[in-house]
Order: sequence, then C-alpha cells, then structure tokens
Amino acid sequence: MFESGSWLWRWLADQPPFVEVGIGMSFVLVLAPAVLAAVAIAVSRLEMFVVSIPAGGVTIRPSARKTQHAGDGIAPMIGRSKTIR
Repeated sequence: MFESGSWLWRWLADQPPFVEVGIGMSFVLVLAPAVLAAVAIAVSRLEMFVVSIPAGGVTIRPSARKTQHAGDGIAPMIGRSKTIR
C-alpha cells in the first residue's frame, strides 16, 4: 500500500490542497485520538483481567493489600519489661 506509485498517494497528490489538509486534520484530530483511546481502554481492561486471575488460589487486589509502615512494629514493644538491645 505504501510502495512508490501507490494509488492512494497518486490520488492524494491529485487533490486540491484543502482536501489534503482536511484529510490530515481529520486524521490528527479524530482518527488518531480514537485509535489511541481504544488501545488504552483495551490495555486497561487487560490489566484488570490479569489482576483478577487468582495467583495460587488467592486473589490479590491492589486495594486489598496492606502496606507496612515504619511505625507498625512499635506498638507490640510497648509495655515490655526487658530492654531491647
């Protein structure tokens, strides 16, 4: 389709400049963003599908994970009689 002398390029070269500009603008403003949005939605749904697959029988969702914080280990040490060295 894109080899030298293709019918598409010959047809486009035969058109007046405003047609060429109109085709280019429609590609840049309509077609390209629509294709990119469709690809982004497809990738997002694929990611959600992969996350929903159980890993070894356990489903891990990003919102269900508990993160460890620096102060989490302090509470069990309060009230101990022995000195921690």
